[in-house]
Amino acid sequence: MTAFEFRSWLETLADAEATVPARQVFDRLPEDGGEETPPTDPGPLELSWREKLWLVPAETRLGITELCEALGRSQSWAYRRTGAKAEDPLPHRLMDGQLVFTAGELRTWIRQHEESVHELPMDSTPAERALRVVGE
Repeated sequence: MTAFEFRSWLETLADAEATVPARQVFDRLPEDGGEETPPTDPGPLELSWREKLWLVPAETRLGITELCEALGRSQSWAYRRTGAKAEDPLPHRLMDGQLVFTAGELRTWIRQHEESVHELPMDSTPAERALRVVGE
């Protein structure tokens, strides 16, 4: 039993206001007597630009790499969509010869260009929406 597990065990007994014989406590002590730290929180989940695009402020600027990650497209696709011959270009700017995109303009462009095959209310959870599609 680790020190952390031992402390957890004692805590459950303390909450129950139980009395435990000293021998039972001694038998459960870690043999090495060393202090073990509890499992640490892994910290915040690192989001990709596919998620960040919808969470960051509208004025957030993205480069070509972030755009491609957010849209799940290749750089060649993005360059075709920003070229002079593009029929329906991605909203973009040039800064020192580099393409720059803003999150708000990209979100608007995506909404205008996505095709809804079957619309479901967005106030439901993904699991509820999946069940509605399966149940039809």
